[in-house]
Amino acid sequence: MAFGIAGCNRAASAQALSPAALRVDELVTPLGIDDAQPRFSWQLQDRRTGAKQNAFQLLVATKPELLAVGKADV
Repeated sequence: MAFGIAGCNRAASAQALSPAALRVDELVTPLGIDDAQPRFSWQLQDRRTGAKQNAFQLLVATKPELLAVGKADV
């Protein structure tokens, strides 16, 4: 399983919010997740003082190639 997160911030300029340390159930490269409600987590990477995330879009796919073209299949 692969997943990606797109940070959303309309006020962000070229220094857009960037998620880092993506994890599923505390695993960096999860394989065979059988949890019906897995926990997704990430750390916000933004150098601006006081930056915060106010929305997100989570894409989950069975293959990383699908995420590259924006086709989440899970």
